[in-house]
Amino acid sequence: MKNMGELSDKIGVILNPNAGMFRTKKGKKELERLIGRWGDGGYLQEKYGDRVIIGANKKADAVQYTCDEFLESKVCLVITIGGDGTSGNMNTNMARRIVERNKKTIDEMCRAPDEEHMIRFLKQLNTKKGKKLIYMYNVKAGTTNVGSSMLEFTDDLEPAIDNALLAIDKGYGMRSFRRVYVPTIIGYSAEEPDNPARMEVMLQYADAGIRRFFDEYYKDKGPGKPNRKTAYWLIGKAIASLPLPGGFIHQLAKKIPCNVELDGQKLPIEQRTTLVASTINGSLYGLKPFYRAWKEFDSFPRHYEAGESEEMPEDMVERGFHVMTGDVEPWRIVMAIPKVLMGKKTGIKDMYDKMVKDATIEQLKDVTYVADGTRKTEGKKLVLTSGFEIGMPYLHETPMLR
Repeated sequence: MKNMGELSDKIGVILNPNAGMFRTKKGKKELERLIGRWGDGGYLQEKYGDRVIIGANKKADAVQYTCDEFLESKVCLVITIGGDGTSGNMNTNMARRIVERNKKTIDEMCRAPDEEHMIRFLKQLNTKKGKKLIYMYNVKAGTTNVGSSMLEFTDDLEPAIDNALLAIDKGYGMRSFRRVYVPTIIGYSAEEPDNPARMEVMLQYADAGIRRFFDEYYKDKGPGKPNRKTAYWLIGKAIASLPLPGGFIHQLAKKIPCNVELDGQKLPIEQRTTLVASTINGSLYGLKPFYRAWKEFDSFPRHYEAGESEEMPEDMVERGFHVMTGDVEPWRIVMAIPKVLMGKKTGIKDMYDKMVKDATIEQLKDVTYVADGTRKTEGKKLVLTSGFEIGMPYLHETPMLR
């Protein structure tokens, strides 16, 4: 990829028809108004013409089919309209396509035959030694909007596009906006560490008990559901079932036999209730468990005010992520909820709670987990490692044009 200054004056737009906003009757009408029959005469093309390239995908997991078009058109920005899952899918599939398009480079950069070449290549994205990534921005329209809400992104698409195009036309580009580089987690199969199809890019990870909670959460497919009411009902149901042997919370908290390593050190546990990890301290329905992670603009390691030039790191910079895991009884988790609501340390006995750069999960059955709100399944040995940083401009703010 070329430097941002050599990119085109176009932006890519991905709308997820399965996002919470578009599952209601009103939302479906709005989706059709915006894009017509997937880019054939909708409002966005009528207003912006070829300045906006609309990702013509009808499934949330089909994002990869538009990544090549964005890369070949050299768009300077991709705007997703959806929730955490939509932006997570975009980040993952863009990274996968960049890997596929740079296989020769990956082979040439290898220094040892036993290195995980793809992971090393990905960790160098947005550094001087690596490839410069397209900027990303998410318009809040999903069921889960933890990252976008924490960064105070908008839920109104048109002003974000207008601001971006105004800055581009004036010659300032994304430098017109405040920008933050958000660290990611790369999850990959230890069985095939150089297979991009078995790699995910995410800001947040959760498995076991939390994955089971999300399975229940997503069961109701009614218009506009699941929603905040669904989440609170499930939390209430779990708390109420605590005294009942075999009750709902005990089903959620069923322990999984496993081995867990954090930064190469094996934990003295043979099973876990869950493992959660995050680079951001966002709030999901009031719950703020990741008190160690970054939570506001000027707390991120790389952030820039409008007009400031960006200084890319020379090589990979591993920022780390907040991990909590352990063999924990359900009642201890329930007792910690008030502290989680306040964003404080839980103090749960037998809980490992720390910032790490790598976490390895090995178990007898495939690891099923949630990556940024989307349910995933991987092999029997999953590695989480600190990833690259994604540049996000604050398109909801008036651009600086001087």
